[in-house]
Amino acid sequence: AMLIPDGGAIDVPAMVHALLDAATDRGATVETGVRVTGWGESGRKAVLEVDRDGSPGRSTADLALLCLGQGYPGLDPLEDLGLRGIKGQTVTVQRPAASDRGDLIPMSGRGYVVPEPDGTLTCGSSYSNDFDDLSPEPEQTAYILDKTSKMLPGIDAMEPLDVRAGVRVKTESTNLPIVGPMPGRDRIWTLTALGSKGLLTAPMLSLELPGYLRDPATIPEPVRL
Repeated sequence: AMLIPDGGAIDVPAMVHALLDAATDRGATVETGVRVTGWGESGRKAVLEVDRDGSPGRSTADLALLCLGQGYPGLDPLEDLGLRGIKGQTVTVQRPAASDRGDLIPMSGRGYVVPEPDGTLTCGSSYSNDFDDLSPEPEQTAYILDKTSKMLPGIDAMEPLDVRAGVRVKTESTNLPIVGPMPGRDRIWTLTALGSKGLLTAPMLSLELPGYLRDPATIPEPVRL
């Protein structure tokens, strides 16, 4: 057995906002509400076909890095990479009285339980390979509350305050991400299939990305597209 007497959790939305703010401070332009519909190359430029709130347009760059999650369906070149989505849910509940009033640390084992600053608990997660939409599923909510109650008794009796669903994207053949130039392209790259370990693998790959762009042969074979 291994005892880990302390724990931590990352506020993912806050982390994303901090990274975007840092990018902006360093000269990046951040656009939201833009959908990529296609891409190509012209001379020494990457060309992206985009949709800005219903208005088609184009964006050019020296190189385009496609870091798409569940936006990949419908984009044939990405679907050819053997990607698939796995739906998951989180459930927010009040802390059960049975847990006493002492401090709680994030717990991971039978799912995970993360104490929030407002006194609620975020519980997760589920894995659904077959799904028709992104609506939360009551049976998955019950599954999450049941398994996390094995770590913190009383959770399964709490009424959900919030239920959220999302999709992790991975490849069919491996749990590893993929990075590299798209087939037949030099200036259109992708970094995707981060699955449920993206908080670990995305920073690792990002630190090495400048070297990969200079010499694609340096991309490790297990993650090379």
